[in-house]
Formats: sequence, C-alpha cells, structure tokens
Amino acid sequence: LRDVIDKMQRVSSQDVVQVQVGQTGNNIGAQFWEILNQEQTTNKDQFIESSFFYSTSKRTYPRAVLVDTDPHAIDNIAATPTGSQFALGSMVRGRGGSSHVWGRGSACILEEALDAIRRQIETCDCLHALQFVHSLTGGTGGGLTSKLMETLRDEHPYAIHINYCTVPSPDGNRNPAANRCTGLEINNAILTMHHVIELFDATVVFDNQALNNVCTKRLNMKKPVLSDLNHLVATTIANISAPHRFPGHHAASLRKLCVGLIPFPRMHFFIPGVTPLITRKRMLNPNKVRSKAKQNAGFSTQDATLEQTMQHCLSTPWWDHKEPVYHLHSAFLGGGRIFTSAALWRGPFASSSIAEYYRDLIKTKSAWFAEWLPNSLQCSQCSVGSPGQPNGSLTMLLNTSAINDLFRYLTAAFCSMARRKQDDPSRRNSINKQGPYEHWYNQEGIDGMLFVEAEANTLDMAAEYQSYSDATADEEGEWEEEEW
Repeated sequence: LRDVIDKMQRVSSQDVVQVQVGQTGNNIGAQFWEILNQEQTTNKDQFIESSFFYSTSKRTYPRAVLVDTDPHAIDNIAATPTGSQFALGSMVRGRGGSSHVWGRGSACILEEALDAIRRQIETCDCLHALQFVHSLTGGTGGGLTSKLMETLRDEHPYAIHINYCTVPSPDGNRNPAANRCTGLEINNAILTMHHVIELFDATVVFDNQALNNVCTKRLNMKKPVLSDLNHLVATTIANISAPHRFPGHHAASLRKLCVGLIPFPRMHFFIPGVTPLITRKRMLNPNKVRSKAKQNAGFSTQDATLEQTMQHCLSTPWWDHKEPVYHLHSAFLGGGRIFTSAALWRGPFASSSIAEYYRDLIKTKSAWFAEWLPNSLQCSQCSVGSPGQPNGSLTMLLNTSAINDLFRYLTAAFCSMARRKQDDPSRRNSINKQGPYEHWYNQEGIDGMLFVEAEANTLDMAAEYQSYSDATADEEGEWEEEEW
C-alpha cells in the first residue's frame, strides 16, 4: 500500500524543467539553484523535492539543462559547489561562442541541446512546465532559445512554456544616462521578441537599469555587480515557482497563474515587483549580517507585518517613476492600465486578512485597473517564507499596458538604426538594400524579410495592448448590441 501511495504522489506531481541559455541565463540560473538549496536546507521537512529535482540510485540532480555556445561560462559554473550538482549530460557547451549574432548558436549545438532537454523531460512523471532563463539581446540567449522553442512547442504542446528574460531598458527614452543597446543587440532583441510573442505562454521581463536602481536606492549598494542584479532575478523566479516546492492554502501552479493572468493569448508579458528585498549575502548568512542589513535596507524584514509588506509593494512610490521603486522593469507604470495582476505571498500570513485587503483595494484603487476586467486580482500563498525572510515576502506580477514602453523602444531603435521612418517601411529599400549588420545574419541563413516580420509583429503587439488599454466597458457593450 505504501508503494502505491508513493507512486500516486509521483504521478500527481507537477514537474518543472528549467533551461538556462546563454551567459546571462546560466548566471541567473546558478543563483536560482543556490536559493533552492538554501530552501531545502532550512525547510527540509516541507520541501517537495520531486518538482525541481529527480533522484537516482546514486544521488539527486536538479531538473536543469545548461546551454551556452561559450564553454567558459558553463565551466565556471561547474567549478562552483552549486555546479557540482548538475548531471554531466545536462551541460551543453559550444566551442567558440555565437559572436553575438542571432542564429549562430543554433547551427552549432541545437540538436545536442534538444537531446539534453528531452533526457530531462524523460525523468519527469508528469511534465508541468518548461521554464527558460535567457537574455533577449544575446546571440545565444535570444537566437538559440527561439530555435529550441520552435521544436519544443510542437513536441510538448500541453506543457506551460514560461520564460524569464532580461530585456533592453525602455528608460533610455526618458533617461539619457540609461544604458543603451548596441546595433547587434537591437537586431537580436527584435528577432527574439518576434518568437517570444508567438511561442511562449508567459514572459516575465527584467532590465538591468531597474535592477541597478533597486540595488543602489533600496539596498544602498554603492557599486552593485552583476551577481547582485542576478540575485534579484533569481529570487523572483524562486518566489513565482514556490508553490511547486512547498504547500500552501492558496498555492497556485504555473498553469493556474497563467490562466488568471492572460486575458488574450498574445498579452502574456508580466512586470514583476518584489518586497521586502534582501542581498545575496544576507540570504546566505541571515544571522551573521543581520545588524548591517537593517542599516542598509530601508525596510526591516524581521518586523514586517502583512499590511506593511503590502503597502511597500502597492504604495505610491511603487508607481511613481521618479521615486525609488521595487518593480524590476523600467516601464512607467503610471502611464498604463492594469489588465490582470497576481500577488504571490510567501510566509505565515493569514489568508482571511489577504482576502479582506484585496476587497478594499479593488474598491479604492479602481482607476489603476481596466474597467472591463472586474476583479482581476488573484492571490497565491505559500506557507514557507523565502530564505532570509521567515516573516514573509510578496512578489507582484502585473499584466499592464505599460509594457508598451518596451515594444516602442525596440521598434524605434530598430527603425532609427535602419535610417527610415516608422510610418513608411517602404523607404528602407530606397535608402539601403540591407540594414546595418544584416550581412552577418544572412551568413547564418536568416533572410532579411524576417526583420520586417519581426518589426511588424512587435508593432502589432504594442497596438494590441494600447487598444485594450483605451477600451471601456461602455464601448464593449455598445459593440455587442450592434453585432446582435
């Protein structure tokens, strides 16, 4: 009977396979598994191992595939304590990198990467989701991810395909000091965005400018390094996927989360926000650096109550672009309408208090939300707090028209680089037969028309978000009467 019960529990499990592509994806992914190891150490009795790990007769391995055309990035991870946990067959290395050219990585290691992913999927009792971690602008992170998804989407149509990607900062349109993308990065980003729109079920976006602002203004770091920025992204991924590893009263799987957040298939881009925030050093040594962390952080997690945590994430500074913020993308949230949102709680909060707070929030802050989508807030609660935050934390996901800042920045930068106006695409042939850097893509078998299709698809995505943002409940009602 015990064997039957164990088998039923394995079959009912919701297994998630993580695919880390490119240097950015692997660096973030390494910190993600570091957080999971910390969770397992501090909450071993409640940790559901089978969702993100699988066991053999010898040892336990993460359900992860590490892919990069540059062997040095994966070699550096393999040399760390976290890297020693991965199975040898789950690390796919190239020989010389992609030279930042979209599509070059797929010509080198595409089949080898697909075989490694298929082997990981075979270890699952019930595949629930494939989650990718990558960069939108990278030659490997963008190009190889797109090629992998073209195959995996057809092979596993019923799994949830979610990606966590770092994107160019749209703050460059408003802030001259913001980091600007190179011409190759813009080309990579516009091509990858074309595939992300069509192939993924959900996309959570981050940008380095917002991450850097959070580190400097909220965590008071003088010179944050990439590992500090990657830790914020990894923490967000761990919080979103926490219900797969721990029990909860209102735990939501990735599928349930996507169903509630995505009103239309193409509108699947989420802006994340996290509060309270802690550094990687404090997470690994919560007792040793506690006194310093209280001075550095503007909010003490040790004394955080439910209301204080919510107020820190939903109060005015979180929406005001001029103030230090908690959201991890630079889009101006005050300029958009929220279609749907999810609050992912971790910690010993009372579910009745959470429900009461949201009822009041919907009444008092109705102007934030699209009026034709009533009660668009959903809540998920995991009873176990994240490492270093035993008193609880909150992760917000917003599906908002403010994401248009990203689409407009990409298309404007691409059009400007090609020296043609956005409203007259035909001028491109009269000025240049090829856009800048396109000859490198042509050598990889990428036709120039793919750039035209990618640009048009991104513009359509921006127009779609804007149309639903401008719509009202009255307009929809009049339209239905006329059709009837």
